[in-house]
Amino acid sequence: MALSAFSEDGKYYSSISKDGRLKIWDTETNVLKQEYTPDLHLTSPPSCLQWLYIASSPKSSHEGVKKPTYNEKETQCIALGTTSGKILIYSVTQAKIENVISDQISEKKYITALDWHRKYGLYSSYKAGFVLEWNLKSGSVKNKYNVVVDKKTVQGNSVNAIKIVPHDLQSEDTFLITASWQLCMWRLHDGEATIFRHLGHKATSGAILSIVSLRKASFLVEGSQKERLLSFWDITVEEPHLSQVNGDGITPRKRHRKQTYTPHQLDTPNYNFVLEDAPKFFDVQVKQEEDMCMLKMVAATRSGVVHYYGHTLNGASTKPHKPTLTLQVASSNAHPRQLMCCRLVSDHLLLGYSLESALIFEKIRPDLSSKTQVLIRDDPNAPIHKERINEVNKVRADEPQPSEVTYVAPHGLVDRKRHVPGGKVEVPMEVRLENLSLDTKSRSTMAVNQNFTKLLIQGLHSKDKK
Repeated sequence: MALSAFSEDGKYYSSISKDGRLKIWDTETNVLKQEYTPDLHLTSPPSCLQWLYIASSPKSSHEGVKKPTYNEKETQCIALGTTSGKILIYSVTQAKIENVISDQISEKKYITALDWHRKYGLYSSYKAGFVLEWNLKSGSVKNKYNVVVDKKTVQGNSVNAIKIVPHDLQSEDTFLITASWQLCMWRLHDGEATIFRHLGHKATSGAILSIVSLRKASFLVEGSQKERLLSFWDITVEEPHLSQVNGDGITPRKRHRKQTYTPHQLDTPNYNFVLEDAPKFFDVQVKQEEDMCMLKMVAATRSGVVHYYGHTLNGASTKPHKPTLTLQVASSNAHPRQLMCCRLVSDHLLLGYSLESALIFEKIRPDLSSKTQVLIRDDPNAPIHKERINEVNKVRADEPQPSEVTYVAPHGLVDRKRHVPGGKVEVPMEVRLENLSLDTKSRSTMAVNQNFTKLLIQGLHSKDKK
């Protein structure tokens, strides 16, 4: 179930909010470009989305004259699957709904996942355990496939994620990965679905799938929103696995039914990658560098950090691999920023993190000199909060300091000199005398000091100048 995704070129990022609104950001300008609220977004909100392109050729001014294929234009759209079984085709160019497709088969059915490929078209999965292949031009269903793994466990057969496996072989078969209670690879042909491979891995309700191809090889990365692990599988389709072909073409349907094929069992994935927390978004790239096949992967977790992995594909390994680099974003006062999404763009990482109420996208180059890095990012529009300073004790260095200052005491105004740092403090005589003991009933033997104290007080209160 994909609630957010980047466009194919990485220029836009779309997500479905909790209240059922579609939001599209421009990753180059950090601007919320479009926001759309579907009808009945509270009763039947969107459950998943998928970026796609729809070819549309302009009408000719002369009847009977067909436009060449190179004049066809592609419209960038987003397919929104809803909980009521309808698929909304939203045009990003025109910022409106272009078409609404539905069928009696999918009416009032919960759409769990969508996937689209230029060669194979649009597919949708449902909780009931079946997949529909759509014809976008007519808005109708081409084929319906039953992808129930085990009929005895009906509740566990709910498909929550699908991915189309591309191949360049000459065959009309379409291969599809489904995640229900188990990961399976299906072969779809002429309305029939047969299990092609058991991946031997139990998936959860929040599965996330991603497929990357290199030449004729295809790889699957599977993650779950309930596990701290990413699994890497080699799902390359080879020629002996396809349907047999004779001189006239593909074998007839009746003969194709009689062919028995035992699904290939893959007990363990080729690689496992450990995360700090369960993943919510990741992107994968596989490139050929000299004589090595390099894997680059970036994943954002629920805890708000991003892990970057760099690994050489040189044989299967059962040991889990740790991230090469872990990135975090925080403010200058150590307030963490939530990392929402990530994407690999050439040799850079495109990060999307929340800043107050906005979503900021930033492209950085990964620095592999340390395993953990923290990016300090503050809101440039936020007001600067200065610490409040006591104006009484505040002294400016550029102003001359007065030699005497008037202080307010409980018994009135008292004039005394300001204390200079490093200098002596002069205490008035009255304060010194008040600190002395004047108790005449004291049994102290120092009567001379007491009498002398009384004489000093009498002299101070007398009006005799001498």
